[in-house]
Amino acid sequence: MKQFAVIGLGSFGKKVAVTLSEKGAEVLAIDKDKDKIEDIKDKVVHAVALDSTSAEELKGVGITDVDTVIVALGEQQEAAILTTVLLKNLGVGEVIARAMNKLYAQILKMVGADRVILIEEQMGEQLAKALVAPQINENIPLASGHLLAEIIPKKEFIGKRLDELHLRSKYGINVVVRDLMTE
Repeated sequence: MKQFAVIGLGSFGKKVAVTLSEKGAEVLAIDKDKDKIEDIKDKVVHAVALDSTSAEELKGVGITDVDTVIVALGEQQEAAILTTVLLKNLGVGEVIARAMNKLYAQILKMVGADRVILIEEQMGEQLAKALVAPQINENIPLASGHLLAEIIPKKEFIGKRLDELHLRSKYGINVVVRDLMTE
């Protein structure tokens, strides 16, 4: 079972921690605010109030035993940067950090974050795509400009066989998997 730590339990960090836990992962939730720890303690395996800019405190809770640490300190830029450096110095495998802007993201990458999440930008892009193409439920960008997507079929497609639709020649679409839902 993968082990995660989430540092910073604002709305983003709390949602990540609880969702990971609901999906069966072992989660260590960390925040300096004891009220936030109290609020989440029954939803994750471990919840600890501590200062994430202290290497001793991080080591004390076994931070080096987790597979991935999510640094969700958001607007607390200095704390996020220091925490990221400490985690990498302690030898944590993967560090994912949340940034509020591109410069902050660049700094987090420079100090060792393996991945940086720009939530506001990513959600804005996702919303715009959903508004422009509401028939696409989910999509995963692939290499070389391709996209794997779950698409709601047009009404005129329903009841027809795939070979009748000529999806490749008309739309440049290759069907990878078809959901065979029954009603």
